[in-house]
Amino acid sequence: MALEITLELVIGEEKIPLNFDFANHPAMKAGLTITSVLDITLAPANEVTVESPTIDPTGKIVQALFTPGSVEKTYEVCCKVATIGTAKPKLTGKLRVIAC
Repeated sequence: MALEITLELVIGEEKIPLNFDFANHPAMKAGLTITSVLDITLAPANEVTVESPTIDPTGKIVQALFTPGSVEKTYEVCCKVATIGTAKPKLTGKLRVIAC
């Protein structure tokens, strides 16, 4: 099951930490925790870079550093993780780049 998220990047900052909060995902509510980040993808690709995904101590949030893409553009984003069990939850959504 995928949950919708909205992330916003602000032009002018080199790298922005953004969180993918899996706490409300059914797999996490069932008691599972994230063991690794399988993939973070964006479409269109190659306009926004993603660096250094980490898992917070709760095992329910992935944080990654993003570099902004084109101003006033929206990207499709997906973060897929592995858990202690066999579940591979993902969060999908839109990442908007705004100028401030």
